[in-house]
Amino acid sequence: MRPDFSQDDELSHGTFVAGLIAAEANNATGYIGVAHKTALLPLRILDAEGNGTEEDTAEAVDYAVAQGAHVINLSIAGGQISSRLRTSI
Repeated sequence: MRPDFSQDDELSHGTFVAGLIAAEANNATGYIGVAHKTALLPLRILDAEGNGTEEDTAEAVDYAVAQGAHVINLSIAGGQISSRLRTSI
């Protein structure tokens, strides 16, 4: 399965984290992101049930780096990391 890199967020976790990071000031929500002037590159790696592969994650990391990302946040869990993903990170 190749990640579609869509910005749909059925589980809302990525949207929540993005808000914590980059919510703009004076947005009528009562809080500001910790890096509110940051540009985000939202990529959905996991499917609507939260499933995906390390290969999907490695492809997304590679893509983000190719787009100029300097910081990458991944909200994932699992056992041992594959050498493919380790190389990408």
